[in-house]
Amino acid sequence: MSSRDDMLLTYFKLMKFEPLFYQNKLDIINPSGDVGILTCWSNPHKIRKLLQNNDALSRVALITNFFGNGLPQLLRNLLYNPQIKHLIICGTDISDSKKTLLNFFELGITPCTFLGSKAFKVIDTDVIIDDGVWPTDFKNNISIKSVATADIFKYVKSLGIEETARDRVKIPMPVAKFEQSPSEIRNHTVLRDTPVTVWKDLIFRLLKFGIRTTLKKGDRLELQNVKCIIKSPKVENIKQYGFSKEHFKQYQDDILSPDLNDNIYTYGNRIHGYFKYNDNVVDSLDIVIQRFNDDIETRHAYVSLWDNARDLSEGHGCPCLVSLFFRKIEDVLTLTAVFRTHNAMNAWLENVYGLMAIQKYVSRKILLKRGAITVISNSITLDTSQLDKARVIANNRRRAMEFDGNGNFEITSDGMQIVACHVHNGVIIKEYRGDSAAEVEREIIRDNAISDVSHAFYVCKELYKMEKGL
Repeated sequence: MSSRDDMLLTYFKLMKFEPLFYQNKLDIINPSGDVGILTCWSNPHKIRKLLQNNDALSRVALITNFFGNGLPQLLRNLLYNPQIKHLIICGTDISDSKKTLLNFFELGITPCTFLGSKAFKVIDTDVIIDDGVWPTDFKNNISIKSVATADIFKYVKSLGIEETARDRVKIPMPVAKFEQSPSEIRNHTVLRDTPVTVWKDLIFRLLKFGIRTTLKKGDRLELQNVKCIIKSPKVENIKQYGFSKEHFKQYQDDILSPDLNDNIYTYGNRIHGYFKYNDNVVDSLDIVIQRFNDDIETRHAYVSLWDNARDLSEGHGCPCLVSLFFRKIEDVLTLTAVFRTHNAMNAWLENVYGLMAIQKYVSRKILLKRGAITVISNSITLDTSQLDKARVIANNRRRAMEFDGNGNFEITSDGMQIVACHVHNGVIIKEYRGDSAAEVEREIIRDNAISDVSHAFYVCKELYKMEKGL
């Protein structure tokens, strides 16, 4: 046995690799080794196979993927196992995970804002990280090298032996507490039965997902392009939320009136008495009604409240409600309204009651039943001074699984395969079959056959129960 081998044996007895995180994802080879191999997005087993019959493998403690988002756990594993002196990065790098790791050790971390709160990120990347571990914690105890896969064994062979030992350092993962939860702020849709149930969900989403913005009016939580669908618009008990039934009734009367009443603008005036054609006042709802009388399937029943010539040049006193679109669909009259800006707490519900009055007015004239109202808010905000009231409203919302508009699923088996029948109104739309729950899941997802998250969880649970029974 050579003196180098003696040195390795002595060194390897000092400490054994004990992962704190992701133990089931690590291919541990020699727990006493001093080399870790990160394969980025490449298959670790393929890398190990290349080294399988090479004596360089004896120094390798573990081989694992590194996608970049496991950096905090990787760093803590390294501090708890200071016998790892060398990290080798190899394989295909799709997400800049190599750059993330190298930048952490070479450039460090810097303060930033993430989800509305103070945080840190690796310099020259967008990777968010906590400040529990810093590059200086390693005190030059580890070397990091990007190596071509074919050259790994040669590189490992060239490494020297460092006998200096350090104590384990155990740093727990912090529980992140951010002001907002992550989401695509332009992709929120609320679908509920009545105005109040939609409104409660809307307030909940602003509290949970709204990003903090500072307007001239003050701090707000904001979402963009929120779509709210009220399936069955109707009058409800609004007094318990601080609204006045009498005030809402007056608001409904005003939105059907062309009178300005000394205001800069009113929705009623913009709809019924603001615009002119050939010096004649245009009542937009009368024209909408005429359109439907001429063609019940018309798609020209569109009303704009926005006046480019005035509203863009003035820059103030502009309507928040900017358009109305009426459409007969499935033998009912639907209404879609677009709001440029929206105050969620004080104005949204009141605006919906105004829309209900408009829809009722048109539906009576064209003899159609009223259907859903859709409200699209380009920018909807929640005043941060009203957060306590908003939390009470959000906490009182009831979120039970509702009927999925895409249909239901009947999960059975034929003794050999799992069978998922997609059913709508008692009619089988499609039958999905597979040898495993995952196989059926993939087919359902591919068809976008489920629209409700709670329904999706339920179907998954039933699929896996059926799989166990096969």
